[in-house]
Amino acid sequence: MARRLILMCALVALGTAEFAEGAVATSLRALPNLESIRFTERTTVLFVHNFDVEDAALKTRIVDLGETANDFTGTEIEFYDVFYSDEDGNPDEDGFFLSVEAIYAPGLGGLNIADVSLIFENAFEQTAEAVASFHQAGVGALPTSIGRAFDGNVNTHTSMGTSSDQANRLRLTFDFGVEAPAQPIPEPSVIGIVGLSGLALVRRRHAV
Repeated sequence: MARRLILMCALVALGTAEFAEGAVATSLRALPNLESIRFTERTTVLFVHNFDVEDAALKTRIVDLGETANDFTGTEIEFYDVFYSDEDGNPDEDGFFLSVEAIYAPGLGGLNIADVSLIFENAFEQTAEAVASFHQAGVGALPTSIGRAFDGNVNTHTSMGTSSDQANRLRLTFDFGVEAPAQPIPEPSVIGIVGLSGLALVRRRHAV
């Protein structure tokens, strides 16, 4: 609640008050004045990775994640992919969530995320509110560490385990409290009304 209140104040200052308290947009990347997204990875030291909001890397999921295809690396054997998604981690460039996947094996626990933040105009930052879903595997998986990715402390990080299997990647999917706009209920068409009336007439005639 405190983070949303801060977001509300900042967006009001930016002239985008309509996105406060349960922000509504057509997608996460369509939030007004959103400029970039920052991922902070930490194992022994901090590595900060910034992506423009329209960066192609965020709009695609890498099919064969590894040394020659990744969005950034942690250790020399830890490879990351970041992308817009739905809450279950399925890639969607118009989604309302951000997913971070990793391949890491062997080791004591990979996918070490310390922070994921939206960076707005005037350098205002909004850290993720929660993890909507995740996938852990192998040695070093600590689901109790998930909250470290959005606790506001870059000196703590997650540990989601080990996996070199493309179909079993380590994953965290982040929720920023942005909601999809409500879809209006369509009005019944004139043809539909006439069709139903005609059907009633046919039934009435058969009843006679």
